[in-house]
Amino acid sequence: MKSCLNRIWHVLVVRVCFLLFGIGGLLMSWGLFPALHLLPGGQAARIRRARAMVRFCFWLLTRVLEGTGVMRLEVSGRAHLQDCGGKIVLANHPTYIDVVILQSMIPQCNCIIKAALWDGMTYGSVLRTANFIRNDEADTMIADCAAVLRAGEPLLVFPEGTRTEVGKKVKFLRGSAHIVLAAQVPIIPVLLSCSPPALSKAHRWYQVPSETFVVRVEILPPQLPGAFVFGGNPDTMSARELTAALEGFFTQHLTAAGRENGRV
Repeated sequence: MKSCLNRIWHVLVVRVCFLLFGIGGLLMSWGLFPALHLLPGGQAARIRRARAMVRFCFWLLTRVLEGTGVMRLEVSGRAHLQDCGGKIVLANHPTYIDVVILQSMIPQCNCIIKAALWDGMTYGSVLRTANFIRNDEADTMIADCAAVLRAGEPLLVFPEGTRTEVGKKVKFLRGSAHIVLAAQVPIIPVLLSCSPPALSKAHRWYQVPSETFVVRVEILPPQLPGAFVFGGNPDTMSARELTAALEGFFTQHLTAAGRENGRV
């Protein structure tokens, strides 16, 4: 009986959160964010304000999920994200809310956004005002990402491109490696896991377990690209080589973390 009541409560909380998140997105896109254009300071100030507001909304959502007992967040190495300007944050992608959790921790974070969201009615104005990078402009996306990194912005990237399927190994696309090699910047690896599985590719957004699900976030120290490839020289390293090295690095560390937490 208790398990059934917990499940009903968790489903109710998640549905209300997503409903309010959608309504809030519409209100911000059609009211609040257009008003930012009326404030003084020019485009740079407008972008800073927009990203600060996005970060606050994401922080608030994580606090609600934790405060209602739906989720518990366990974070180690958080300090590595507090001064990550000009670095690329690479994370695996087990859940629907990974971007919410990480962007709530990273000041003035830039990220790559699906074109459908960028052009959408709900969040489009928010994403455009925050000057995030859309993902469908292949010719310019890598150059745009490298440019924001050189300008000192932190950039959040999920190398898998989509959520990891439960029980399957991470499989990285080469886009993140191309960005790293183009910008020649340090990488901050972030290892994410969720137990029991929730909000994964195998679940609908409203399908949550009756027990509190635990999202573990392990943030590792920044490392230069050559550190991931034995004897690697960033000047001659290929994107294929770096992608394979990063994939192996994440697989090894996620497997080790799973053993420590009793998941494998």
